[in-house]
Amino acid sequence: MPTYTGLSEKRTILITGASLGIGRALALHLVSAGHAVWGIARSEEKLKQVAAVAAGSNFYYSVCDVRRPNDLQKLKGQMDAKGFEPDALILNAGVTDKDAEKNHQTNYEGIINTWQVFKAGLQKRAGIVAVSGSLFAVVPAAFNESYSQSKLDALNFIKELSSAKENQAIRFNYFVLGPVNTQPGNILPAWKSLFIPTPEKTAAYITKHLGSTGLINIFPLSSKVIILLNWMLPKAVMDRLITFLKR
Repeated sequence: MPTYTGLSEKRTILITGASLGIGRALALHLVSAGHAVWGIARSEEKLKQVAAVAAGSNFYYSVCDVRRPNDLQKLKGQMDAKGFEPDALILNAGVTDKDAEKNHQTNYEGIINTWQVFKAGLQKRAGIVAVSGSLFAVVPAAFNESYSQSKLDALNFIKELSSAKENQAIRFNYFVLGPVNTQPGNILPAWKSLFIPTPEKTAAYITKHLGSTGLINIFPLSSKVIILLNWMLPKAVMDRLITFLKR
């Protein structure tokens, strides 16, 4: 069986949380490959910065908060007006907050809200739905249990969607991502960079596996190692390891 090597056709892609970190890197990576991308986030200033870098390409953007269904309905109206029909969603918007409600609303409810608005088109066009998830959905983070729970809830929601009869034509991906160095200018020690990739490397991985038949995709390799260790080591040891890598 041939190895999956990424999107084989041009796509129209909606990316949530497109103004920073992984979302920003994904938007730039995908438009450079010739795809049409519509990025959303809460900061218009940061979205404008992405648009400036992507100048001359098929990049569009809107200020939108995935926690607010009305924002998403307004976004769909803007897309319809331009004839932009997304056949792929990359659900990347997320927060790492100490406030359990904010984690739940953004990391879980935001995915449900976005899906509800665009599901009819995705079902019709046999689209792709991908979630930029977290290692902490599988290995609970001692430093923020509500964050882990929100990511696990999102994973379970995507599993449910993938098994629903009406969604059989859609390909679903959940990316189990370890910590990513999303702080601009933050240069990590060489040893730590092996465990914590850049947003650009993460975006390249997601792009390569976007639309693959595998529901669960784990990146980087160190995340697979941590998952294996989680099965073998006492919880106290794993809590220390996870907290250390998160610093």
